[in-house]
Parts: sequence; C-alpha cells; structure tokens
Amino acid sequence: MKLSLKVSSTFQTIPLLFLVMATMLLASDCTAYAQAKPAKQKKSKMSPLEISCQDVKTMLDDEEQKFLFLDCREQDEFDHVKIEGAVLLPMSEITERVSEIEEHKNKPIIIHCHHGGRSLRVTNWLIQQGFTNVKSMAGGIDEWSETIDSSKPRY
Repeated sequence: MKLSLKVSSTFQTIPLLFLVMATMLLASDCTAYAQAKPAKQKKSKMSPLEISCQDVKTMLDDEEQKFLFLDCREQDEFDHVKIEGAVLLPMSEITERVSEIEEHKNKPIIIHCHHGGRSLRVTNWLIQQGFTNVKSMAGGIDEWSETIDSSKPRY
C-alpha cells in the first residue's frame, strides 16, 4: 500500500511545514530540558542591612576588626551550635537587656540567628533605638554551616 499526500497549493504546504517544524522544535526543547541538570538557584540579593557569612568570617579572622558579634537565637539553640566569638543575647530578651550593649551604640554590631530572619528584625529594632552601625548576617548559622564551617551541625 502506497501513501501519497497531494497538496494542491503552496498555501496548504506552509501550515503543514510550520506544524512539522514546531513539533520538532518542541520535541528537542523538551528532551534538552529533561536532560539538563537543575541549575542551582541564586540567593536573592541581600538587603543593605545584611552582611554575608564570608564577610563576617573575614572580619572575625582579622584581629584588627573590632565589632560586637551577637547571636539572637534562644539558649537551647546556642547550646546546640554556636559560632566562636558570638555573644548570646536572645531576641526574646533584647528589649529588657538592650542597656548591656549601649556602649556599642556607635560601633559595629553584627547579629546572627538560625536563618537570618530574627537577626534582621533585631537589626531593624536596634536601628530604631539609635544604634548606628548594625548588620544582620544573611543566611544565619545555617548558611555559615554550609559555606564556612561544615563541622557546625545544622538543625
């Protein structure tokens, strides 16, 4: 049995040709998409109130850099894992204990928490209280564990 396709005009050939080409293109894109490894998503840009874990590590390693490094997580989180040099001042106690850091009002302060949310809130609150040089460590101790010190347990 012989199949033949008779096309009587050029205008009927163009849609058929378009359909074939579109199908081939779609098939090749789907194959390439299925075989491609998922790209690692980039983290969103940091807020001007944030500092990267790598920059904090550089500051900690530089003995001439003087700053207050606060951990605003709770005591049980601090007991589980901590970054050397960080001082615990839980977010839940900051309003009652802010006088303890008053001497740093015009000095650099870096705050960290688990993922960066609480420390950003504490940073904003301290700025509202008149502190002039406060930054939140973006990504918190979780990112620190991933990018700086993998010996720190993640939770």
